[in-house]
Amino acid sequence: MRTPADLAARAAVRYRRGFAAWAVDPAAAQAADVVLALAPPTQSAALADAEAVATWMASWRRWEQQGLGTVERQERRWPSLGIQQVPVRVQVVGAEAIARTAGRSEHWALVRERGAYLLAELADVGASASGAVAPASTAGEDLAQAVAAVIGEVADYPDDDVERLAAAVRWLAKHPASGLYLRQLPIAGLDTKWLEQHRRVVARLLASVRGVPREGLDLGLRRVEAVLRLRVLDQELAVGGLEDVSVPVGQAGRLWPGRRLDVVIVENLATFLALEPRGGAVAVWGAGKAVVSALTEIAWVRGARRLVYWGDLDADGLAIFGALAQRLRGEEPSAQCVDLTPVLMDAATLRRYRPLAVADPGAEGNHDRAVPAGLGEGERQAWQMVVGQGVRLEQERIPWPEAQAAVEAAFR
Repeated sequence: MRTPADLAARAAVRYRRGFAAWAVDPAAAQAADVVLALAPPTQSAALADAEAVATWMASWRRWEQQGLGTVERQERRWPSLGIQQVPVRVQVVGAEAIARTAGRSEHWALVRERGAYLLAELADVGASASGAVAPASTAGEDLAQAVAAVIGEVADYPDDDVERLAAAVRWLAKHPASGLYLRQLPIAGLDTKWLEQHRRVVARLLASVRGVPREGLDLGLRRVEAVLRLRVLDQELAVGGLEDVSVPVGQAGRLWPGRRLDVVIVENLATFLALEPRGGAVAVWGAGKAVVSALTEIAWVRGARRLVYWGDLDADGLAIFGALAQRLRGEEPSAQCVDLTPVLMDAATLRRYRPLAVADPGAEGNHDRAVPAGLGEGERQAWQMVVGQGVRLEQERIPWPEAQAAVEAAFR
């Protein structure tokens, strides 16, 4: 015998799966239903526990009085108990009734209100932004699908965030290539932190009103440029007398025009700071994967007399080296960049300092990674070792005199 509690559980599942679509489609919300067969008792069951059966039938009478749905009954002619009207099936129709049955009335009210609000606020944005009028049915379907995709998340927003979301999408749709910094947008409370937290929702809605794919969507804003930290290892190359400087990538190429330098790229900040003076040399703090796209645009890096890379001897460090080698040469993925010299990143180094290696916290995920292109034979062997053994050898663990000697040897 199924009880009102069983119906509530069934309604909760139906609500969870359907509320997003119902929020943007009133007809679908009105037609939605939940049906539950009640597995009514037999005469034998009723004779075995008459009190339990009576309590069960009373529970459905009370439930029916709430007006949430209908109970279908069938006549049973039981020789020992006479004619009985037994509940056999219950039906709840409409999103509101389903939500009440599931105990989600407040959530449904919020979802329905915010879905309608976003549809109303954004319905005309695409046409006004582009100057062209798209077929109403197509535009409506696209926006409705986008709102449905994000409404579960939007339901958890404070009210001012919902208004800010609509304002942001409207403004960005009407100014697809503003070139402004986020701080310059005329929308109260729209800062970098807010956009980072809500970017997926903004992008989904913005793509729908612009009529473009959301993958790789450009908000049209001016990006905060990556910054490189440099140490000038030759006093004669100092920038305005400064030997340790940070500079936007777009401006870094203006330094040392026409000069051919020795350049060492290091991943670890402590190592970067410890590098010793060297004539005609500049050190770059790589700061992870961002180094790949940034450094390849700088003339004195691409045209360096000697270019050395020293990263941690782990899967990420080797992958960064391989990607940088490829980008600098601009060749096919299988090509090896002989002009970029790795330091202490081969299998011989790992074997020598194996007692100093530590467990790699990301080791489990590394097993599915392909060997990076651009590695030399020694680095490929090192990759197999760090992935197979689940270890990493950090730069700081190698004794400094030996490390410095390896850097000098790489430049020679």
